Amino acid sequence: MAVPFAFACTDQPTGPLPDDMLAVVDITGRAPTGPCLAVIRLDGSGYHCLLPDPGAGDPVWVPDGSRLLFHRLLSPGDEFPHVYLANLAGDTTRLIAPGGSLIAEWYPVVAPDGHWIYFAGRTASEGYGVWESRLDGTAAARIGRAPMPYGTGVDRVMSVSPDGRYLIFENSRSGEQRLATLDLTSGQVADLQFRGENAQWSPLGTRIAYVDWDIGRVHTVRPDGTDDRIVSNPVDVTFYGGRCAWSPDGRFLIARALGGLHLIDVTTTRTTPLTFGGPLESPSWRPR
Repeated sequence: MAVPFAFACTDQPTGPLPDDMLAVVDITGRAPTGPCLAVIRLDGSGYHCLLPDPGAGDPVWVPDGSRLLFHRLLSPGDEFPHVYLANLAGDTTRLIAPGGSLIAEWYPVVAPDGHWIYFAGRTASEGYGVWESRLDGTAAARIGRAPMPYGTGVDRVMSVSPDGRYLIFENSRSGEQRLATLDLTSGQVADLQFRGENAQWSPLGTRIAYVDWDIGRVHTVRPDGTDDRIVSNPVDVTFYGGRCAWSPDGRFLIARALGGLHLIDVTTTRTTPLTFGGPLESPSWRPR
C-alpha cells in the first residue's frame, strides 16, 4: 500500500502542489501485475498502473498533460525498443508505424509546442542517431550528423530547450559519451562544458540539471557551462542516478536516489524523501 508523505505547515515547499502528478516506472510494481508504467500524485495518492509491462521505460508528458510517450521492449530478449503513446486510461498505440526504415526507437522527448518529438532511432544500416517525427508518428526523419556504427555509441536524446531550438543528447564521436546540443535550426552540434548524464533543461531555460558520473550528485548549470552548482544536499552522501524531473515552475527537481524519489529545492538544496515512492524511477512531472 502506498504511504503518502506529508509536510508540516512550516515545512511545505511553496512550489509543488499535492495533486501534481508524476509519471514513473514502478520497477517492482505495487499492482498484482508487477512492474508497470504508472502515474501517482505528489502526495502519494492516486496511484494508477497504466501499463503492466517491465519493458516500458522513460515516460514523458506531452505539453497538454493528456498523454505520455515512452519506449517499450515487448519481451525480455527484445533488442528493438519502440516508442508508444498512451492516454491516462491506458490506451496505448505504437507511434511510428512498422514498415519504414526504422527498426528501433527509444528515449523520446517532446517539443514545447507539442507538434514534434525527438528520439534515438536506428535503421538496419546505421546505429542510433537523432530522429524526429510529428506527434502523430508521421514525417519521421533523421536529423543532425550521421550516427556512430551500431555497438560503438548511441546518440541518446535527453531534453529540448523551452524555446524549442536546442536538443541535448549524448554525443559519442570523441570516443566517450559526452553531452552536446544540436541546434534544430542550423544543425550545428556543440559539446557542453560539463560531464554527466540525463541532462534536463529547466522550464525557464536558464539552467540544465544533470547527475554527475563520479559521485552521483545532482547539479544545475547554466547552458554555457558556467555557475555549476550541486543542488542535492551537500552534506548528504545519497547517490542519485537516472533522470531528474523539473517542477513546472523550475524551482524543484525530483531525482531518484537508491531508496526512492527525492524532492530537491534547487534554491536551498533542501531535500525531502518522498516516502510513498519505494522503487520508482524515471519521473516526469505533469505540466500544469
